[in-house]
Amino acid sequence: MLTRPNLKFFLILCLFFQVGQNNILAGPIPDSETINICAEDTGWPPFSIPEYTKGIPTGKLTGFNQELLTEMLTKHGINFKFIIKPWSRCLYEGIHGNIQVVLDAAANEQRRNDYILTEPIYNLTPVFFYNTKSQELFSKMPYSSELYSKGDLCGQSGYTYTNFGLDNSKIKMFSKDLKSVLDLVAKGRCSIGVARKEVLEIELKKFNDAKLITYSTIAEVEIEQFYWLLNKNYPFAKELKNIFDTELKLSKSNGSYSRLIKTLDKHLK
Repeated sequence: MLTRPNLKFFLILCLFFQVGQNNILAGPIPDSETINICAEDTGWPPFSIPEYTKGIPTGKLTGFNQELLTEMLTKHGINFKFIIKPWSRCLYEGIHGNIQVVLDAAANEQRRNDYILTEPIYNLTPVFFYNTKSQELFSKMPYSSELYSKGDLCGQSGYTYTNFGLDNSKIKMFSKDLKSVLDLVAKGRCSIGVARKEVLEIELKKFNDAKLITYSTIAEVEIEQFYWLLNKNYPFAKELKNIFDTELKLSKSNGSYSRLIKTLDKHLK
């Protein structure tokens, strides 16, 4: 039989255990929430590769991001789904709509103001490419500022190239996908295209006129970090960032991240 002091202690202990148990079950994000994750419809291989059936996106995604996100969010019991949209729609709805996460984004001042950024997810290499007929123009590796004098620069619409040391306003960005930029350079309608080496190498493997394209790094331009952008208006954005950042750090320390990175080789061969 419990005495009155012991009974009081027992009730407090039960209450403490119940609160702790509820916190563990509830987690930082309610079970009713579904995280909408936006990937660009043209793809960003080998990190984000949308699946299509007869030209229509299935909503399924393969690649590095899919594997890493599944590992992170499943561990925390968080519901999620991939949304495949044009890049501009991903960015817009990641601010004004029902998209909570935008994948595969380089950082610039505007994006740091408009979104919450995760810790860097992976690194890529800024490069420029040109028609092999123009080889004499690039006998040495140029600085960013020297590219403007070589002719028209072209890139993908909605992208940012500030980390290339370039002014976005001086780049013709009318092309939705990288293949279109490659076409312009191969046909001589653009003198220079700008891209990330790891993605460019994959695109060149399926580009019919790849033999007409040569690419190079840019003098004194460093490796570029890529992030996931979180919707600031999402009520659990800070909690989601904490989960992503914590799990990313853990995956790098336990070898899981390295294992996923190795899967990229399948797409780069």
